[in-house]
Amino acid sequence: MSVRSCTGLLVLGMALCATSLSARASEAPADVALATIPERVCKEEDGLSGKTPSEGWVFYVLVREQSGGDLVAKSATAELYAGTKLLETVRFTESALATLRDVTFKAGPREPEVSAKRYAAQEEVFDLRHQFSTPVALDVSSVVYRLELATPEGRRISRSLTIPIARYACKTKLIFPLKGEFTVVNGHVAEGGHTERSQHFAYDIVGLGPHLEMLTGTGTANTDFVCWGHEVLAPADGVVTYARNDVPDQPTPGTADRKSWAELPEPMWAVGGNCVVLDHGNGEFSYLGHMQHGSVRVSTGSRVKQGQVLGLLGSSGNAQGPHLHYHLMAGAEMYRCDGLPSQFSNVVEGVPRQGRYAEAP
Repeated sequence: MSVRSCTGLLVLGMALCATSLSARASEAPADVALATIPERVCKEEDGLSGKTPSEGWVFYVLVREQSGGDLVAKSATAELYAGTKLLETVRFTESALATLRDVTFKAGPREPEVSAKRYAAQEEVFDLRHQFSTPVALDVSSVVYRLELATPEGRRISRSLTIPIARYACKTKLIFPLKGEFTVVNGHVAEGGHTERSQHFAYDIVGLGPHLEMLTGTGTANTDFVCWGHEVLAPADGVVTYARNDVPDQPTPGTADRKSWAELPEPMWAVGGNCVVLDHGNGEFSYLGHMQHGSVRVSTGSRVKQGQVLGLLGSSGNAQGPHLHYHLMAGAEMYRCDGLPSQFSNVVEGVPRQGRYAEAP
């Protein structure tokens, strides 16, 4: 055999080998994994029921892929279990999943510097938001989630995840952080409210007057709001892990000037204005935000008692009007830990509902 023939066979062999390797690579399963936000999914009575009490929960399924490649969600099922008993199977089509798809917890190149996404620190190709409400009597304890994906080449990938669903019993005996009549104007994620991870069970609270009025004027000035300057109370004993007092109040209700907090030190915290975080010593942390500029009376390391005045209700940070933001969370840092359900010992039913009136004596 001539040298030319040997060379030709060698080249052909190398080409066939490369083709085979390429084919095997394209057939190999992608490095795809599923996770949830929150990491610990909590359910609570959602107030949606009539005669039959119901409970709801929300979670985001994060799809992660090492190379960050494009993937399409083709179908999914969510099997609801009570212990080992299968209660219901919910099916999602490709078109339904497309409406649930977003990139909620990872900042893109066009995201503004001061953004909850910036601080969420999650790697994801995309996420799928799911919300459920079931009768309390069913006592759903887990969801087995199965997702069918496709690569741009049409290759199918199947992944599954078992998600525990638990009722959370608040360890800390909390009192409501404001006194008097109030309403929640923006509530839990299940009510269409806060979506950021640590704020899933958050409240935006507005204090009311003796006739349940919110305003004493036209609403064009902060001082028109009945709750402006109301004392913000420590919901329980704790140690202050973070406090700040330097964020300006928004001067005009209905607007929020991003520069007023984005250009300050530690802008992640400045989003919430003048705020206090309390460590209750049992894995639960209270966050209270948007207090008046200069009104915060505690500092990092301070030990506080339940009912102690922390500051005055204001409109600092990302606030479009005077209100108090409160949530309970499983860690000391916003956005990077799970939110927790909170119950208040001095409020009827314990859990205030969005859009309803309540009172804290």
